[in-house]
Amino acid sequence: MNWMDEVQWARKYIKGHNGITMVYIMAMANTVYYIWLERNSRIFQHKLKLASSLVRHVIKEIHRRGSRYARLATRLYYALKGPEEEPIVWSKFGASSGGRGSHKV
Repeated sequence: MNWMDEVQWARKYIKGHNGITMVYIMAMANTVYYIWLERNSRIFQHKLKLASSLVRHVIKEIHRRGSRYARLATRLYYALKGPEEEPIVWSKFGASSGGRGSHKV
């Protein structure tokens, strides 16, 4: 799917303020932002990052922004956590690493 197809699809199907819409909008905005940062880094600083690194940045940013909304934070945790990652415990105050002595909400 090219960029214009993506934009047309989003205009047609992404509506309202539900969790899926919020995640989609955050993903698109962060993807464009990190691609733009990478472009500038390559042009002006002659540095480059792997695509997998950019994807990790986008996912982390979605987690960070999504943690502001308790219901969305829980859905993001189950949808986006990697199998190698330590569990994250969500509360209304944000996220913390789940480990010994942590309180689950």
